[in-house]
Amino acid sequence: MGVSVYGTAAASDNFFHCGDCVLLTAPAGGKMIVRVNNQCPGSGNPACREAHFDIAVPGFDNLKWSVNNQCNHAPHNCDPAINSDLCSHGSIESCDCDSVSSDPVVSEGCRLFKGLAWGDNPRVAYQKVSCPSAEHFIQSNNSRIMV
Repeated sequence: MGVSVYGTAAASDNFFHCGDCVLLTAPAGGKMIVRVNNQCPGSGNPACREAHFDIAVPGFDNLKWSVNNQCNHAPHNCDPAINSDLCSHGSIESCDCDSVSSDPVVSEGCRLFKGLAWGDNPRVAYQKVSCPSAEHFIQSNNSRIMV
């Protein structure tokens, strides 16, 4: 499949269920597999009435649209040292992943996404697939870091 990124995403509940794995392919050629871990309600959100994915990537969380992100609001701050929205307002290429977090795993997750031929909020092709094992990604990931 040529995929080296395995992440999580919220997805339209009209199309996907929690636990589903989906291969996403961007027009620029980037590929990733996401496991659906949250739902985007089609009944209450017009953007979710069609296939829609909100991908969780360290540094790229646009807080303006991430209304359910409790990690950025007290008292739920999961890790206040992570600048989850640092790179959400500029180009992917301009992101300084080392400034997202002092945690090397979080920074590497940012770099993996940054190096993927993804583009800015693209319309992706999608296909439900079997969920791969973590070992598959450790073998195909030069950094050997899972995020």
